[in-house]
Amino acid sequence: MSETLPMRYEGEGMFRCLHPKRVKLDAGEVHGWQMAEHRSKANHDHFFACVNEAWKSLPEDMADDFPSPEHLRKWSLIKAGFCSETRIVCISQAEAIKLTVKAGAMDKYAIIQLDGKAVTIWTADSQRRDAMGRAAFQEAKERALHIISQLIGTDAATLKEAA
Repeated sequence: MSETLPMRYEGEGMFRCLHPKRVKLDAGEVHGWQMAEHRSKANHDHFFACVNEAWKSLPEDMADDFPSPEHLRKWSLIKAGFCSETRIVCISQAEAIKLTVKAGAMDKYAIIQLDGKAVTIWTADSQRRDAMGRAAFQEAKERALHIISQLIGTDAATLKEAA
């Protein structure tokens, strides 16, 4: 089982699963448990709704840069620093161009920069509940919405209210 199930601590070492019908274990089995911060589904959904609203408000000349809300979300996460960066120096500029094309095919949301024989690839961090905790998600949300609001010429508070 790899899904995260919400548990309530009831004291004296006892936990109660809030979705017991989803537990597929036999009585007496011993399993390792890992504590994970609970992240609000409402907050998660609000961020995605804000990105969607912003995407609908993009100027027409940006439509090719952000063909979907997902492109805008991942771009903003990268710009906000919630990303991984890979820099590869190739043997020749021709090899670097080939790498740039391949990297773009592997991740259509990545930002790829070619600088002579060097290729830098930025990919957005995952915001899955099991990949990004509550505090990191909140910081990513705030920073990404700030960047998006600047892009469309508004402020983050207005963007949040619109969603």
